Amino acid sequence: MTRWFVGIASDEEVDRLEKIQSEIERLNFADPERNRALDLEFHSVIYDRHYNRDAYDTWRKHLDLLSIFSSGFSVAISRRTAVVHEHRGIIDCVKRQDADGAAAMVASHVEGSCQHMIEQLRSSERT
Repeated sequence: MTRWFVGIASDEEVDRLEKIQSEIERLNFADPERNRALDLEFHSVIYDRHYNRDAYDTWRKHLDLLSIFSSGFSVAISRRTAVVHEHRGIIDCVKRQDADGAAAMVASHVEGSCQHMIEQLRSSERT
């Protein structure tokens, strides 16, 4: 889905991604609900127009599950830094029309989010 977006992204969509990311950075994860909404908005810019609605629906379901499992946990500083780096990397790849690079950044982003959630769940089991 990301590779496809890189090929059709408009200047307006790139600008929107940058504005959303700037707001994420400005808030610095201080408001978890707002951060989740901004993250959804960021990724929705990339996926909303995708022609494969089944793939889109699967992405949304996975995102919703991740959100449910991670609610109540704070975002570690290392994860905050990684999210900023990954989002900025995605934007950069879209600007350069580097579909493979963007897809690799998204894969890293998903892997990092899942790993962070697992670490948070393990940590909560110990307390």
